[in-house]
Amino acid sequence: MHRTARSRSLLASLALALSFFVLPSCVSRKDYDERLGEIRDQNELIRNLQAALDELEAEKLALDRRLSEAGIDSETAKRLREQLERDLAALRALQEQWEKKALPASSSEEDKGDWSVFRDQYGTGVRIKDDLLFPLGSAQLSDRGKQVLREIVTTLDMGGRPQRVLRVVGHTDNTPIVKPDTKAQYPYGNLQLSAQRAVVVADFLIEECQVPRARLGVEGYGDTRPLKENSSVENKAANRRCEIYIVDPIS
Repeated sequence: MHRTARSRSLLASLALALSFFVLPSCVSRKDYDERLGEIRDQNELIRNLQAALDELEAEKLALDRRLSEAGIDSETAKRLREQLERDLAALRALQEQWEKKALPASSSEEDKGDWSVFRDQYGTGVRIKDDLLFPLGSAQLSDRGKQVLREIVTTLDMGGRPQRVLRVVGHTDNTPIVKPDTKAQYPYGNLQLSAQRAVVVADFLIEECQVPRARLGVEGYGDTRPLKENSSVENKAANRRCEIYIVDPIS
C-alpha cells in the first residue's frame, strides 16, 4: 500500500506542477522566452510523470497477478483495482495535456531580427539565415554573422547553465554545387558544405565565445530537411540556414 500512496501523492504533485505550464493557451513573447529557460525543469517533470505512470502500471500488474494466484476478488481488492485504474487514467490524461499544451505551437517561430527561436519535432533552437552567416557557396563566417553568434551565446546564458549543450546543424537548398573551385573544395556536395559550415560555427563559439568544446556537437544535412519546397528563390533562401538546438540534459 505504501507504493500506491506514494504514487498517488506524486500524481497530485504532478497535476499541480503541470497546471503551471499548460493553463495559458496563448502566451506572450516574454512568456515564451521565459519558458525556453525552463526547458530543463519541464524535462524533469516529464521524467517524473513517466516514472509515476510506470510505477502505477507495475502495481496494477502485480495486484492482478497476486489476486489471480490467490483466487481472491474481494470488495477491497476491487476498490483498489478501480483506484489504480483511475490514477492511471489521470496520469495518461496529464501526459496528453502536456504534449498538446505545455509549450507554444511547435510550427511557429519567434522572430528576433537576425535570428529566430523555434520548436520542431527535433527540439527547441535558434535559427539563423544562412546568407547572414556565409557568402553563397562558402564556409567563411561574415563579420555580421560573428556579431549575431555572440549575441545568441549571450542570450543562451551558457555560463549560467553549466549542463546546457548546443547542437549546431547546417542546411542547404537543393541547388547542386557547380563551380569548379567550390566543387573541388566540397567534392561530396551540399552535405559536406552544410557539415563544414556547422563545424565553422561551432569552432567560432569555442574560440571566440568561450563555449566549452565538450558542450558542442555538429551535424550537416545538406538539402534533406527543407523548411519549404525548393520551388522559388525565396524558398531556397529560407532552406539555406544554420540552426543551434538547445539541449538541457536532466541531471
